[in-house]
Amino acid sequence: MGADNDVQFQVENPAVNSVAFEQSQQQQLDQHANHTKTRSSNQDASTFVVLGPEQIKVDEVYKILVATPLWECLDDSVKGNAAREQININFSKIALYETSVIRDAVEAYLSQCFGGKNYNPKLIFSVYSISILNRFIFNVPEIITRKELDKLPFYFVGMTLPHDEINVNLLWPVTRAKDGSLKLTGFMETYSGPQAQPLSEFDIFNKTFGRRKRN
Repeated sequence: MGADNDVQFQVENPAVNSVAFEQSQQQQLDQHANHTKTRSSNQDASTFVVLGPEQIKVDEVYKILVATPLWECLDDSVKGNAAREQININFSKIALYETSVIRDAVEAYLSQCFGGKNYNPKLIFSVYSISILNRFIFNVPEIITRKELDKLPFYFVGMTLPHDEINVNLLWPVTRAKDGSLKLTGFMETYSGPQAQPLSEFDIFNKTFGRRKRN
């Protein structure tokens, strides 16, 4: 991301369809369960397959991700704020897991969102969920200069970040509360540009900033 690039944030704001979201949740869980069954059935029929402790944790994180509301149009209504708080709760839970566990779950989640047979265009917004999650689990600074941002490996954020001539708010749409906790506070608007690459961002943030302290 060059220093001359405009960093305005704008993202599409489609209508909420809670029924479609619930259906997509169930489709993802069914596909994940089928994948797990297939993985197990590939073993010798006489072998009793038991998932290891790490895979059990990966499945736990995956299910939390699937159950998390998408950010695409959470307004300032009672319903929108309740969904926003659920995102805060779920991502704070995920932040307690090991980095390798979270990454495997994120990879599985994105794979199901974009590679599943029952593809739902609504799930394109799942990439923003992971971008928000990345800010919960890694020690991303709120303010970073454009020069510092230029030193990061190039990737598409997929959303434009609040900025001025010198600084960029890399933590957005997350903010730090007075008690030190992280909260999703930003609202999605309109955006036209390259697709986000949240898994690349995950790896870059991990290498550059490291993990936040886990309570």
